[in-house]
Amino acid sequence: MRKQVTLKDISDQLNISSNTVSMALRDMPGVKKETKKKVLEVAREMGYKTEKKTNDTKNICIVSTPDNLSDTYFYMKLQYAIESQARANGYSLLIYNTLNLNTDGNELLTLFRKNHIKGVIILGDLDLNVTQSILDCNIPIITSGFYYYNKYTDCVIEENIAGIYKAVDHLIKNGYKHMGFIGNPQNCMGYLERYMGFMGAVNSFGLKILPEWLVTNFLPENEFSHEYIAKQLKSITQMPEAFICANDRVAATVLKALYSIGVSVPDDIGIIGFDNSELAKICIPALTTIDTNIVHQANTLMNKLMQRIEGDDSHTERILTPVELIKGASLKYADKSE
Repeated sequence: MRKQVTLKDISDQLNISSNTVSMALRDMPGVKKETKKKVLEVAREMGYKTEKKTNDTKNICIVSTPDNLSDTYFYMKLQYAIESQARANGYSLLIYNTLNLNTDGNELLTLFRKNHIKGVIILGDLDLNVTQSILDCNIPIITSGFYYYNKYTDCVIEENIAGIYKAVDHLIKNGYKHMGFIGNPQNCMGYLERYMGFMGAVNSFGLKILPEWLVTNFLPENEFSHEYIAKQLKSITQMPEAFICANDRVAATVLKALYSIGVSVPDDIGIIGFDNSELAKICIPALTTIDTNIVHQANTLMNKLMQRIEGDDSHTERILTPVELIKGASLKYADKSE
């Protein structure tokens, strides 16, 4: 009677561990594509009998906060782009809200295994303890829009600092010399980088700014309150010529606040947003903004995550995606033809 082929027989034949063979046969993440292919070939040649698969589903998941998942202007658009790329790679996309996610290590690992999760995308800033629980599951992970200084994970984030430099340079070329920034840098990684970019740019270009032009000290719940922002703006004794805002939603709030106190855009003051969301297009006037190219971000996220799922164990990367300034009607242009 022919001896039944075991995982050890295959591992001895290939000089790899039995665990690697098991993971390859189950199409689990963490094994290189070439290794999986070789394991399957040798297993077939040796007559290894596998259990019939009951579920061939391959999923990736997004983990994010309720605020990010309900953001219809940026994150929802990014979710759709990620889902499109996931399907193109043969994966379905599941979405987990941190509010309802049990981050106990064993519970989380069981959830991921039960739902055939091969890789995780963390969307936006996330509590470090939640991220650590995901990392402990030993599943490929990539972050979008933020990164940790003390954790080694792949990250895709737009060129926030370069985008703000483009905005400041654009203002200068159109005759603006006095400008401010609106947005709390403690809100998220993107805001922090954009604020740092603004401070670096005005210093590089030799511009003088007044402290009151930096409207940054307000709570998250007041960020999109035009009444609150209007009070902040009314307290400014000498208005700048333009404001760069942390994102388009902040810019739209500032636009409404300025109108409420009798300040016209762009006649009295200019506004630049960030993200090139749908909101930038429907504002009156339409916003000059920085396009973060969401489709390119989604492609980059999925390409890197697929590499990790297929077994790429090279050093983690922080990948910057390019940005572009989009001209709107919220500025006065030196060249009237613009």
